[in-house]
Amino acid sequence: MQNSQRPIPTPAPQSEPPMQSALPLGAVFWPAHATCPTELHTPTIADPAEDHYTLKNGVVVTVRPIRPSDEPAMIAFHRSLSEESVYLRYSHLIKLNHRIDHDRLSRICTTQGDREWVFVAEWTPPTNPTQPEIVGVARLNKLPDNHTAEFALIISDAFQHQGLGAHLLSWLLAVAQTHHIDHVIAEMLLENSAMEHLCQKQGFQLHNQLADGIVTADLDLAPATR
Repeated sequence: MQNSQRPIPTPAPQSEPPMQSALPLGAVFWPAHATCPTELHTPTIADPAEDHYTLKNGVVVTVRPIRPSDEPAMIAFHRSLSEESVYLRYSHLIKLNHRIDHDRLSRICTTQGDREWVFVAEWTPPTNPTQPEIVGVARLNKLPDNHTAEFALIISDAFQHQGLGAHLLSWLLAVAQTHHIDHVIAEMLLENSAMEHLCQKQGFQLHNQLADGIVTADLDLAPATR
């Protein structure tokens, strides 16, 4: 499958490196000695606003809740995705015209509440400082049992392998804990090794369904939310 990637952006020259807080809003950390999620430490983000995070390549992104005005930027984001990224996110190829359908994006861009959360990561290109670009989307959906939520992530090809996925997942886990969610789950294709590794680093248990080519990930947050 062809994967046409844009070059990874580099930060604009600046006199001082961008500063990053010791405990950025929405971050989730395990202490060095931690071996299970019961030792998870996370700040409370009942009403998250935004978070500035520096990627491995020095580019600074902003993570924030999605807004209704983000629909044009979401269209550009979907246009930037390779077929491989789309396939790994949705477990099958979805045509661009369906992904950028107005009704679909309008619903996603207005989704905020006590059952579904959508966050975007955006950066501001030095060549176009008035037009930030969305480079990642993270979703958390509470299931009908009210104690379990499913997450999903997708990162623009040019921003993959820079630590953004891990940061977005940490943000989602903090939201889950704030809303007293006991379990966070996800499904991914067996060949999606990058997402499997990311989940394992955050303490998820992985279960292979070899017959279906699907891996399920499950993280128990109950000890940390009670």
